[in-house]
Amino acid sequence: MAEPKVKIDLAPGKYRLKTTVTNPKADKRKMKSDWRCQPEWPEGMKLVVTEKDLGDKDRPLIIHEVYKYGGWQHMTLPVRAVREKDDIDALRFAALLPHLEPITTENLGDIFTGKNNVEPHCAPELLAILMDMGKIKFEDVRRAADTLQEMDEETWHELRKKHFLTYKD
Repeated sequence: MAEPKVKIDLAPGKYRLKTTVTNPKADKRKMKSDWRCQPEWPEGMKLVVTEKDLGDKDRPLIIHEVYKYGGWQHMTLPVRAVREKDDIDALRFAALLPHLEPITTENLGDIFTGKNNVEPHCAPELLAILMDMGKIKFEDVRRAADTLQEMDEETWHELRKKHFLTYKD
């Protein structure tokens, strides 16, 4: 098998699939629990591309990682500049690459993915910083918390979807 020709000049950020893409290396044993193994990736699926340097000062090794937006980050496609001949992740990345379009709108979900990569459990710290900056008051947080407690489940899901805070597409 020839080495996949993957030009890795994709900027870190959020992307959406323009069309349904067939996975060249689907794995039916894991397809329910792992997005990388599904036979097809659906149109509109959101992905996040990050860049990491795993090398050192004398020998940099830049890799791109692709993970499903809102999914578990340990389920990534690590794509290295130097690939093994039968690198399954590189083949999958090559299949996705021509079908990715950048998502340019900003939303609350961007804070918890992509470049910033703030963990969702840090939301209280974000509120505390906003309070220290004088942008919000404790009363604002209390009113929002009360509203959240009174919210029905359907409205809660719609709120999460509207602001890209959902874990499901």
